[in-house]
Amino acid sequence: MLKCSHQICYLDFRLVYVVELIDELNQIELELKEKDNKPEVAKRFWKVVGKIKRMNIDEVDDSLIMKAAEIRSKLFKKKVILSSNKGIALFSFGFITALLVFIWFILYFPSTSAFIFNFTFFVLELFVLYFTFLVGRIIGGLLSGVKFEGFYKFSPLEFGMKLDYASYLKSTQKNRALFFGFTILWEHIILMFQLVFAWLFRPEGIWVPLVFLIILLPSQYVIHRFAKEGELHRFIRELKILREAINR
Repeated sequence: MLKCSHQICYLDFRLVYVVELIDELNQIELELKEKDNKPEVAKRFWKVVGKIKRMNIDEVDDSLIMKAAEIRSKLFKKKVILSSNKGIALFSFGFITALLVFIWFILYFPSTSAFIFNFTFFVLELFVLYFTFLVGRIIGGLLSGVKFEGFYKFSPLEFGMKLDYASYLKSTQKNRALFFGFTILWEHIILMFQLVFAWLFRPEGIWVPLVFLIILLPSQYVIHRFAKEGELHRFIRELKILREAINR
């Protein structure tokens, strides 16, 4: 009969579990090179990533994280066109500029035509929200300790952020949830600021930030519910894993 203390048996079990995950990742990496059915192999990879996230961070071996990050890099098809430092500088400048233009617009734009005022405000709001999202991601990374390698073209008019996946997996589950959740909170904070500012100085334009504030979360939920994508989808996913970890 096997005799061991509870702690030693637990450590042996965790070691075996880590080795099994590394073996599974090695098999996935091999199949990605050989098989045509890569979506199915990629799906198995994300299941392994889910298992890694559910482990206590002090139990996760560095070799396991690096192997997962290496495979994630191979699955990532987008080309990084802006380094992290250039992206931070560019998008932070864009955000500050857009916000200053908004303030100038509310304080000084002439009221000769209601249509021109409202149309210009609406277009300006799109620019503010565009940079707000990217800066929210950057701040979320700073707060959570999640690093990123740079920025890529997600669509012709939209940039995405390529994570440093090793730093992402090395973060606590609480910080992974914070990383995605902060961006959503930041967007609402900026919209609330614009709403109050417009209400104080140009109440006739209050409908623009109000409409965006009202539809922002529901639209994110629709994307989460039907497309299984978006910031809210990622936040809910990480929150679910965090809740499992707390109840474990």
